[in-house]
Amino acid sequence: KGESIEHFETVRMMKGGRRVDVSVTISPLYDSAGKVIGASKIARDISSQKEVLAKLQRSMQELEESNKQLDDFAYIVSHDLKEPVRGIDSYSSFLLEDYKDTLDPRGQELLGKIKGMTLRINELISDLLNYCRAGKEGSGLEEIDLDVIVKNVLELMKPQLEKEEAVVTVAHPLPRVYCSKAHIAEIFRNLIVNGLKYNTSQPKKIDVGFITGHARHPK
Repeated sequence: KGESIEHFETVRMMKGGRRVDVSVTISPLYDSAGKVIGASKIARDISSQKEVLAKLQRSMQELEESNKQLDDFAYIVSHDLKEPVRGIDSYSSFLLEDYKDTLDPRGQELLGKIKGMTLRINELISDLLNYCRAGKEGSGLEEIDLDVIVKNVLELMKPQLEKEEAVVTVAHPLPRVYCSKAHIAEIFRNLIVNGLKYNTSQPKKIDVGFITGHARHPK
């Protein structure tokens, strides 16, 4: 037909009998009258590329299997963690009810904080479960109110912040963003931890804010 064939992948046998992967380009040869009288063929050895591709595919399969095992592990552990958290919450409630007259206001306050933190831990476990499901079923992205996220992160970090005598100032309102709830909470926690670690001010001050477009908001 006088058509060219480019980069056709096939297998050829060398003179010594070794089979090699090749990429073949074939072009027609014409006589002076324009009739096809033969073909010109160029065969390029692509064995090394094929080997690299095969290794890459094996690595991808191993990575997918590893990720699946990690998701399954996180899913199981998350379920198992809920039971002791429920136990801590129940015992805290018993102490607050049965020993209310025995505990001083400070003791009642601390028990109330423990009870509040168990609720937050339970929410985090639920977020982890949702994240694991998202890895199997979809992106797990949703519209998130960052004010709520930062408030919850600061509540969980309150003992650490009090120990460091740190002051955290949040520019309200923070924006609503489309993201993974579990991921964005972890990002803020890591940023605040770094803010404590690499802070030379006395007392330690951490400002949480945001920038949108060219307008700089208080932070």
